[in-house]
Amino acid sequence: MPGLQLRNSTYHFRRPVPPDLVEIVGKREWKRSLRLKPGQELKAHAQADRLWKQTEEQIVALRRELANSEDPVRLAKKAAQWANDFQLLDGQAGATREAAWINGEKVELDSQRDLHIVHIIEAAGREFGWDEQGHPKRLSPEQEARLAVLIEGKPIDPPMTVSQARDIYLADKERGPADKATAQGTQQFIDMVGDMELSQISRPMVIKWLRELRSERGQAPATVRRRLTTMRAIYNHMRKNYELKSDNPFASQDLPANVDDDRKRVPFHTKHFELIEAYLIKPDTDPHVRRIITLLKHTGCRPMEIGGLSKSEVYLDLEIPAIQVRWTADRRLKAKSAKRLVPLIGPALIAAREAVAAAEGDTLFPSKFLKTDRLSQTLNGAIRDAGVPKSPNRLIAYSFRHSMKEALRLAAVLEETQDALMGHAKAEVAARYGADRKHMHILKDALQRATPHLGDIVETQYLPGELP
Repeated sequence: MPGLQLRNSTYHFRRPVPPDLVEIVGKREWKRSLRLKPGQELKAHAQADRLWKQTEEQIVALRRELANSEDPVRLAKKAAQWANDFQLLDGQAGATREAAWINGEKVELDSQRDLHIVHIIEAAGREFGWDEQGHPKRLSPEQEARLAVLIEGKPIDPPMTVSQARDIYLADKERGPADKATAQGTQQFIDMVGDMELSQISRPMVIKWLRELRSERGQAPATVRRRLTTMRAIYNHMRKNYELKSDNPFASQDLPANVDDDRKRVPFHTKHFELIEAYLIKPDTDPHVRRIITLLKHTGCRPMEIGGLSKSEVYLDLEIPAIQVRWTADRRLKAKSAKRLVPLIGPALIAAREAVAAAEGDTLFPSKFLKTDRLSQTLNGAIRDAGVPKSPNRLIAYSFRHSMKEALRLAAVLEETQDALMGHAKAEVAARYGADRKHMHILKDALQRATPHLGDIVETQYLPGELP
């Protein structure tokens, strides 16, 4: 049970605060004595589970609040609303300067808006200090947004860049910074086109970007479509909710002509597995890479489901040892159905034990494996170093998952058991009935039956040069 610890014969709940939230929370760890002793495990598990969910919700809420507090678009809207509430915009009462006769001369008095401008500048000077010219050294984001509205006399729509739009979209959808599809789609656009203002993106730019994804990065058509869908969704969100006036340049885009030759990924052949196994036993092979690849091969999990594991998600003391694949604030699953327990058998169990013993901190593997791009790059590099021929988007780290799926089919494992192991959604209505979670003995038996079939693939499925 994540977060549950037994110390001095009493159960405690303990969970580290994510580093980016330590300053806001004011402590490095959530901890609480459950006042329960050995023999009261059911109550301890229930309380620990409740506290874990509470802290998970707090992490998501704090990160959303942190993103919102610094976002210029949100600050501009809040500043405009604040100015309107106090009637400080052009044409409103607080912006009107009254005149007075002093010593026979007509003098224009400061308006409420003028006084607010002075108040903001003085507050910033007290908070951040004054420079040699008598100006505040800096303004807080909120002070800067309010001052801009007051000086302009009307609401201001600051230019919104791709990265800003991405952060707003993630916060509004409560997806968090670890949403792989959105992060990769926007970053690849920024890498190739630049972190442009949304209103400056043109349709020719989008067409060029799509072509480069295919020609320069060698991405499969399905991947290119996902990148396009991501950018289109973000742009639509900004138009619908943040008064972006420009037409969506990502809408109604056809994929470039050279993206029609979609090539599906194939599983590894036994010849590939022979090369990979020979590579893994070499003394100079990174032990973390060896353990991750072994776990991928014998569980059918997605790469990040293994690379992002924490020690608390590895259960070695159960009757059937297993790993827990779940949704956390730092790791997002592909779908709700991906949440599951996966048995550990044979080499996977040995690799898991070694990983737990070697782990430093809460994560099962070093931090460099917690980033999707870095993990894929490292694993695909290992596969190439093993001698598996290069074939873009065909024989990569994800192919271990395809290999297990094919092995389960060859072992005549029931479709619903395959779904439970692989974390696939149940498509049929009839699948909604019955027990939601498969018995671990059934899942273990399915893996044991499937393992001998790993790599049993007809050679005609491979392109020339894909087999060693």
